Amino acid sequence: MNERKIQRITNRIKGILQHEIKEGKIAGGQAACFLRGKKLVHVCCGKADVELGSDTGPDTIYRVYSMTKPVTAAAAMCLVEEGRLDLNTPVCEYFPEYGMMKVRRLDGRLEPADTIRISHLLNMTSGIVYPGSQGVQKEMDDIMEGLKEGGKIGTPHSTREVVRRMAECPLIFQPGKAWNYGFSADVLGAILEEVSGMRLSDLFKKYIFDPLEMYDTGFYVPEEKRGRFAQLYRRTEKGLQIEKERYLGLTLCLEPPAFESAGAGLVSTMEDYSHFANMLACGGIWKERRILREDTVRKFTVNGLNSSQTESVYFPQMRGYGYGYLMRVLVNDDAIPGTGHAGEFGWDGWTGPYFMADLNRNFSILYFLQISAYQDWDVIWKIRNTLYKICE
Repeated sequence: MNERKIQRITNRIKGILQHEIKEGKIAGGQAACFLRGKKLVHVCCGKADVELGSDTGPDTIYRVYSMTKPVTAAAAMCLVEEGRLDLNTPVCEYFPEYGMMKVRRLDGRLEPADTIRISHLLNMTSGIVYPGSQGVQKEMDDIMEGLKEGGKIGTPHSTREVVRRMAECPLIFQPGKAWNYGFSADVLGAILEEVSGMRLSDLFKKYIFDPLEMYDTGFYVPEEKRGRFAQLYRRTEKGLQIEKERYLGLTLCLEPPAFESAGAGLVSTMEDYSHFANMLACGGIWKERRILREDTVRKFTVNGLNSSQTESVYFPQMRGYGYGYLMRVLVNDDAIPGTGHAGEFGWDGWTGPYFMADLNRNFSILYFLQISAYQDWDVIWKIRNTLYKICE
């Protein structure tokens, strides 16, 4: 690899991050790319915690929020490979409450729901919603608020208890009819607990974290590691302020939670998560150890949605993408604002972390930061387009 080219790309990435910090858009961040498992570029800039004065580094611990979902999908497929999980199985075989669900029609009336299967959960076509301010989303919000005790942030209820309560909320459409981003991954996580007889944290540790040496990844930050925990910020007219709100039943991640959210609950480092991303980019292998079969990883490169479901994907940043196995997958590289290749897959999180994996090129990109409700896709594409030059 041309060292001068790598240095030029490194300098450009540094410039992008430093500009975002100077403009007050982020406190700090880091970006990296890997080819065939080898780190070629890794840039860290700014502060992980402005108030404490700690610098951003490879071992900075981040709340990855929805980048928990790909880990859940990978763990599920480990059980599929062992013959312990069938994606066609109805969810109600594990949680009978999901066999009695209703669909909230547009006219407000309820009708019996069709069968929700595990495959619907992996494709976000179950009709299960996230909390919101209107309609069915407001009904889910009321349920989640009701699970809080004493005004605490987060919930004292177990994963399976929370998932059973979620079944009280109507679906937004009949399973399989459309795509909607919601609590599907959390329901899947509870099923993984039922199948394995293990808590989700122990299951992830056995199948993903220990084999991939992801020793700083989990559902909370132990006291001895808190000096490396990045602060979460939000943007205000007065600049970056500490974000005090937590969503989706999550805690402050400072102690083991009762509810281990398979959709949004993990904390991790750039270094740790790169092990996971590179395992996927290299067809299921990391450090010569096979974690997933290559044919399993190949499934992640195929759109799991039919044409009408794909048309219902409403995130503007997913133009050109389909969805499956709790990740976006590129289906039309002519529709994206930059470099990309059909079959690449990955996901991002509410606090800003992002990753993609290109299996055909054994290439991966990661970008980590901590800004609530981060949506600067122009910056993500600048970073992507710059790092993809490694492959040219």
